[in-house]
Amino acid sequence: SLAQADVKTQTAAATLKRLGVTGKAVLVDVTLDENFAKSVRNLPGINAVPSSRLTARDVMNARRVVATRSALEKLQEVLA
Repeated sequence: SLAQADVKTQTAAATLKRLGVTGKAVLVDVTLDENFAKSVRNLPGINAVPSSRLTARDVMNARRVVATRSALEKLQEVLA
């Protein structure tokens, strides 16, 4: 789950760095944690979306796609 306890861009940036995310990226979770979504919206090139709203354009415009296991399972279920 992409979640954090408070709304801090610095914390979100550190999480992304730990995951190896640099440049344009789309972050996908089944439901977005409100604190995490607010934190990453200030980061240039980073787009956080729930799996139900993910589009091909989101994926094509990103250098990296980071998805939680549950988001991938939901996408597989919908696309099957």
